[in-house]
Amino acid sequence: MTSMGPTGAQVSHRPAEIGLAFNAGRLRAQREILLEKSSVPLSSIQSQAVSDVSYQTRTRRIEYPTTLKGVNVVTEKQNFIRSTYPSSSDYLNELARLRDLYRSSPIPGQEFIDQFALYATPASLRRFIHFDRLYQKILDLPGLIMIFGVRWGRDLSTLHGLHQIYEPMNHTRRILGFDTFAGFPSVTPLDGSTAVTRPGAYSVTDAYEEHLAEVLAVKMRLGSYAHIERFELLKGDAAEQLTQYLEKHPETMVSFAYFDLDLYEPTKACAEMLLPFFASGAVIAFDEFIHPVFPGETAAARQVFGNGARFRRVPMRA
Repeated sequence: MTSMGPTGAQVSHRPAEIGLAFNAGRLRAQREILLEKSSVPLSSIQSQAVSDVSYQTRTRRIEYPTTLKGVNVVTEKQNFIRSTYPSSSDYLNELARLRDLYRSSPIPGQEFIDQFALYATPASLRRFIHFDRLYQKILDLPGLIMIFGVRWGRDLSTLHGLHQIYEPMNHTRRILGFDTFAGFPSVTPLDGSTAVTRPGAYSVTDAYEEHLAEVLAVKMRLGSYAHIERFELLKGDAAEQLTQYLEKHPETMVSFAYFDLDLYEPTKACAEMLLPFFASGAVIAFDEFIHPVFPGETAAARQVFGNGARFRRVPMRA
């Protein structure tokens, strides 16, 4: 297999090396590491991640209107388990103020939808740029895009936007999203023992996948070639869903796989399953690569692609 681009693993049929991209998405900045075959062992790479990570179980009131069939507008209370990072009180206060300004925006409704950048944080914009750089590496490659770990659907929506920007007439480029939509199903010792690595972490609101499916459907109708189905959400165990999909679609070829499952077992199972389906030069990216809170994702990458794999990142320049 040949090397991947700066944030992706380009896979060819020569088993000499594999390049794997990653995004330290929950560290508020993208980091990059290059591991050349037989030159730098994985064990010698020191993570630059923040070590004093804290955790919270947040109880939030969730309110959103919906027009889904058989679903009423309700206000729910639900616990969300997710990792948080040290921030000054001033920063948190300003972030809360920005959320309040977003919710109480005086911008007319018909214009509000186009003003997303006005209220987006720098971290959100950096993530968009990160995916833009990844997407540009697959423009000359055939194949699907697969995201493992969808949650609220932010990255799915970003990739659809990039598809509409760069290749709206590429009707074979579909985007598949895999998620339980119920949080982590289980964890293993390889996933660490922090407060956030436990079943149920990173869950979503009840029936959220239905809301997400409707949002994505509307966005498809607003784009080019609206009659072509661009998205597919596969709910449940990622490995089981991927197995069923590949059995139904032996013609599958994958140009971009983004792993954001955080955990060892599902990441390893899905990555191994996809090896025969990657296009030559495909981008393979890991969201929690060398992440101190989610070590299982790196362990899975190491086992599937080997210590001699070539890992790359694309720096986020100012």
